Amino acid sequence: MKKKILVSLLICIFLIVSASTVHAMYTWSTPSILSKESRSDSYRASVALDYRNTFHVAWKDNSNILQADTDWDVFYSYKEQEKNWTTTELVTTTSVNDSNCLAIAIDRNNTVHCVWKDQTDVENAGSDWDIFYVYKKWQKNWSSPYLLSVQSTGVCSCPSIAIDAYDTIHVIWSDNADLNQSGEDMDIFYTYKPTTGNWSALALVTYGSQQDASDAILSIDHSNMLHIVWYEAITPSGKKDILYTHLLINGTWAIAELISENCYGTSSDPSIVIDSSYNIHVIWNDNSNLFDNGADTDIFYRKKSDESTWQPIELLSSTSTSNCKWPMMVIDESDTLYVAWADQTAYDTKGSDYDIVMIYKPIHMPWSVPEVVTKESNTDSNWPRFSVDHEGIIHMTWWDRTESQWITYYSMGIWIDTINSTETTSYTAGIMFLFIVLAFIIKKRHTIR
Repeated sequence: MKKKILVSLLICIFLIVSASTVHAMYTWSTPSILSKESRSDSYRASVALDYRNTFHVAWKDNSNILQADTDWDVFYSYKEQEKNWTTTELVTTTSVNDSNCLAIAIDRNNTVHCVWKDQTDVENAGSDWDIFYVYKKWQKNWSSPYLLSVQSTGVCSCPSIAIDAYDTIHVIWSDNADLNQSGEDMDIFYTYKPTTGNWSALALVTYGSQQDASDAILSIDHSNMLHIVWYEAITPSGKKDILYTHLLINGTWAIAELISENCYGTSSDPSIVIDSSYNIHVIWNDNSNLFDNGADTDIFYRKKSDESTWQPIELLSSTSTSNCKWPMMVIDESDTLYVAWADQTAYDTKGSDYDIVMIYKPIHMPWSVPEVVTKESNTDSNWPRFSVDHEGIIHMTWWDRTESQWITYYSMGIWIDTINSTETTSYTAGIMFLFIVLAFIIKKRHTIR
């Protein structure tokens, strides 16, 4: 009987620990304008962090500065620790048409690699959208652009880039060119470049797909395996779903897996990370009413443990009462997950404009409560893109409407605490009470003996 009581008490203690809610307690620096030199709209940033905690940001802008003219171009700046932002640089120096959908990544030598889609007719690319690539060694100039989609005769969509532990560069994008018997629908293509080699021929990722595959995102795990998520209209109705695949050891792509299972709404904007135990984490935007969450758009999450099936879908935006969009997920060195998105909910008595909201999840702990990052904004804040450095500091960017102009902002989040004072008191009191009861039972047991 006493053993059963002891086991019950230990279970209660475990449940109290497991049920405790993590509270996102960050202090955020005053937002600063990242695109100070901009004279027009600047937005849709891509970010990356190097091993020295230097934060790199690129964005699109149609300002006529640095001889860029008024078409859309890619600009870049970086911020070293304890220093100010560098002067804005023009990345797309040879572009004479619109540059869009940029993405950047950093290798072990602090070389910045950038890809984007562009309508400039370079190397007989034509005036349709093509994928270009440049790089910038530390404190050097940007390289000349290289046409990645040289085999394509169709229209290319937004690229995604990632770099593995050997500094091999991997790039994917959607393309409606009929390559490798892909047909004329939008399919995902893949190419890579070793450190000392050339770019590979394009490989078809979505083999067998008959519908448009778009918004593909690439991630690499600790064993250098490639993982891709994207959305695709896999049903005749045209409803979009989230799909996943990975590169097999034999160099072929695995059969696509449906992640947004049982979601009857529109699923889009996926983001993916892989932790050190090779668990796969995916989030996306969805207006399916799976959790009595209404028909507004919400943020869904799903996890797949290594070599197992996908776990049930979770609703991350459970406190949201309005539309959510543009989610992003990152993971830090301790496997803590961070998710940010734009939310129209009036958190903290704020108005109905979109604000950047963030939650996080330490390993083996529940998700935190949402925290509003853009508390000082009175207009729509969009497109959160961020990194977490080696010291746990969050570097957040977004764009905001100011004086009829889109402006790219930056704020730094520093961790304060994980559990609020009221909950800590309740949590500690419960644990202490159970330990007192446990000690009393043990003492009584010894007395009886």
